[in-house]
Amino acid sequence: MAGGGRPLGALEYVVAIADRAAPINFVMVADLRGPVAEAGLRAALDVVQRRHPLLGMALAPHGRRLRFAPGAGPIPLAVVEAPKDAVPGLCADEATRRLPEEAGPLLRATWVRGVGERSTLLLTFHHSIGDGTAGALLVRDLMQALAGEAGEAPLPAALEDHLPPATVGARGVVAHLGFLGRVFRRLARLRGVPGYRVDGAPRADVGACRIGVARRDLDPAASKALAAAARAEGTTVHGLLGAALLEAAFAVSDRRPVVGFGSPVNLRGRLMPPVGDDVGLFITMVASLHRLDPMPGFWDLARDIRGQLGEMIDSGDVFSAIPFQGRGLARLAPWLGRGVVGARRFVRVMRSIWLDGIGLSNLGRLSIDARYGAVAVEAVGFCAAPTVFGDLAAFAATLDGRMCLHWVGVTPHVPPVALDAIVNGMMARLHRVAGAAEAGRAA
Repeated sequence: MAGGGRPLGALEYVVAIADRAAPINFVMVADLRGPVAEAGLRAALDVVQRRHPLLGMALAPHGRRLRFAPGAGPIPLAVVEAPKDAVPGLCADEATRRLPEEAGPLLRATWVRGVGERSTLLLTFHHSIGDGTAGALLVRDLMQALAGEAGEAPLPAALEDHLPPATVGARGVVAHLGFLGRVFRRLARLRGVPGYRVDGAPRADVGACRIGVARRDLDPAASKALAAAARAEGTTVHGLLGAALLEAAFAVSDRRPVVGFGSPVNLRGRLMPPVGDDVGLFITMVASLHRLDPMPGFWDLARDIRGQLGEMIDSGDVFSAIPFQGRGLARLAPWLGRGVVGARRFVRVMRSIWLDGIGLSNLGRLSIDARYGAVAVEAVGFCAAPTVFGDLAAFAATLDGRMCLHWVGVTPHVPPVALDAIVNGMMARLHRVAGAAEAGRAA
């Protein structure tokens, strides 16, 4: 780590190359209420940049790969006057507008001033330096800095430096073969190859795609009712959200019978040693597989999502899937050519290995405060551009009981009318479940 930087880990590098084919930024969204001043926000950004060294890095050549190089300037802050309903459109722009990887920093901020003391803060990350959990932690640290609290941390190591011994070397190969065997047996039982397409939607090259973003919130009473219903039915809120998303998405699809359902998994507490509150990329992705034609019962589907995800965690597939494959892809990427052309070749290879499907990233209940001095954080959500990984993803986070949901559809593959139908269909299902749970408690 001479000079304060370090080479990118395999997953960080894979994400950085994919980003060159089409930007895949992720955006944290924090609704604020209280007295926030532009000067104070700029000072707080300087504090968190010192606190988290990756926020002061750029990407520089390192042999045939890349390294994090220090020396980036301050985190830029844009100030925008806009109503709250304009924020999803701003998120779509932020998620697909490139960050200056060669100059850095790999984060920018947008402060959207609304009416009175209400505002929304957008934090746009290059995906090589963070994930949703990192984004939530950064919101916390930024709010603490606004309230006069600060701290510092060293540059975090890459995910691969924290992997359990059983997932590397020859033992890692054996574990990965076991993972592949489980996938193929599941595919054989389902009698189909996973895929998802919106009925009648045109296809486009990844470089010509854009995204649409939608947002809805669930109040604490509805969120509590969903959690109670999930427990009563032997599943989780993630399983419940996934079942609602799959049903709504399948309703506008061309009815390919088998769908892959991707679930990012936070690895921070499973790494060796565990990763604490560092800003960094410490997730993996696993995919459950579901036959939706004929459509199973709603709660059966929710339990199946929960069961498959639990099996993949218990079996170690969270380490044997993407982290293992990422190391191989990182070795291949430099030989596919430089620049955008090489990146798009790389994405074609990557997409041929990773199953096509729908994603749901659910951070669950965030372990951060909702109030920092005179400023309250009323909701925290996030979204990302999944352009090189798939066509449709949903994102959920819950703070102080309020669940913030975002949906992202890659256009033209998911036209705006189809995204609206998916959002409305999923929300109708969630409201029905919450209403039934609340009625049951009242009875």
